[in-house]
Amino acid sequence: MNEIRMQHVGDAQETSSDKTASKSNSFLSKTPFTWTVEDVGEWLQSIGFGKIVCNFVEEQITGDFLIAHIDDTEILEELGLTKKVQMKRLAFELNKRLMKKDSKEVSGLMYFTFQPGINRKYRNGWQPWE
Repeated sequence: MNEIRMQHVGDAQETSSDKTASKSNSFLSKTPFTWTVEDVGEWLQSIGFGKIVCNFVEEQITGDFLIAHIDDTEILEELGLTKKVQMKRLAFELNKRLMKKDSKEVSGLMYFTFQPGINRKYRNGWQPWE
């Protein structure tokens, strides 16, 4: 196994695979609203959308942007999602991730359904249960 070893203070050694393991899945400890471009890419890989990660990275898609535009078919198509079922699955997986976080962070958040144009009216503070 080819591992790159890095020397640290106190002669402690850390392999590049150790660094990767500690960094991978960093999105799990964060709310999707705070995901970086790298976090979005890791999340996409974890849910089986690895083929389109490069598109999200190229366009610098962060978690907050993805949440705000999850129902925009034109943007999702530009990012490589060509079928409606893929778009629905992405929204479904994002909802699952949002609901796993602390309830304080998702209070006031509606459940996204993939219906182009419908969710936009909820973004300006109107709550469907008010």
